[in-house]
Amino acid sequence: MTLLRDQNKALRIGVNHGSLAERMLFTYGDTPEGMVESAMEFVRICHELDFHNIVISMKASRAPVMLAAYRLMADTMDKEGFNYPLHLGVTEAGDGDYGRIKSTAGIATLLADGLGDTLRVSLTEAPEKEIPVCYSILQSLGLRKTMVEYVACPSCGRTLFNLEEVLHKVRDATQHLQGLDIAVMGCIVNGPGEMADADYGYVGKGPGTIALYRGREEIRKVPEAEGVEALIQLIKEDGRWVDPPDLVRVKISPEGTWSGVNACVHLFDRLRCFSCLLSEVSQPPLASALRGFPFPQPPAARFVTAPKRSSIRSGKSSIAITWIPRAPTTRRGGANCAAIC
Repeated sequence: MTLLRDQNKALRIGVNHGSLAERMLFTYGDTPEGMVESAMEFVRICHELDFHNIVISMKASRAPVMLAAYRLMADTMDKEGFNYPLHLGVTEAGDGDYGRIKSTAGIATLLADGLGDTLRVSLTEAPEKEIPVCYSILQSLGLRKTMVEYVACPSCGRTLFNLEEVLHKVRDATQHLQGLDIAVMGCIVNGPGEMADADYGYVGKGPGTIALYRGREEIRKVPEAEGVEALIQLIKEDGRWVDPPDLVRVKISPEGTWSGVNACVHLFDRLRCFSCLLSEVSQPPLASALRGFPFPQPPAARFVTAPKRSSIRSGKSSIAITWIPRAPTTRRGGANCAAIC
């Protein structure tokens, strides 16, 4: 404790439902009560030593157990006069859709109750895949605004266009923006009312016709084929549009067999250098090798008028990189960030 205090470092008191001490299991069984008493033992010790730079986690692989443990922990601390931050998470949640749903069921429920100070979504996947889920949970609860919020109806017999296809087009055109609410609604009957809180609305007005809204106000009607471009133009007129950043597409060829990869590429200092964080590679050894590749310097975006390609080879593996230039855009701090390819 003295060392932590001297270095101003925090201590995490972490209790895992599957790792309770035998004496706790004997007294409380495999229960949230046992988890809370385990944590409180160490909270009281820290308090006696006058060390208060702590954070507490009460993780379980089942959301109902995790919810009960955190709620009981918060109540117990209130009763004893403690007020320490809680680190939220459903541990060992698994992967795919179910892992994300399971994590959201636990974390979002507690956040909505006003509990929780930090969080982690624990997936059996590459660590960087956990971060978008965290952002999405925070945004869905209105605690952060880091991306566009899309409102879209599920479609019905009154829908006047291919709603799913149009939503994808709108998302592709606007997903790089920040802080906007954009609604895509199938018809004029319920659309305007249900999207009233959105900044912009794309609503089916009649066969082949789209009505564009700014808030609750209908601004103009356009042919369906021009709807997405007209929406972009409306956002530009309001001064809320920024051009998309330059895109980098990466393909990897292990021993001559091409496999797709999702790469999040960060371009810093006006595209003079970049680093690549791989999130999906079919062969793990290749993923490790790629992290050591001497990536080439990309061309300066402002002088590029056509796609530029370069490749790197290392043994039997190679990377082909394509820079797709767009109009240079000033970014805060002088940095451009590429979207996930």
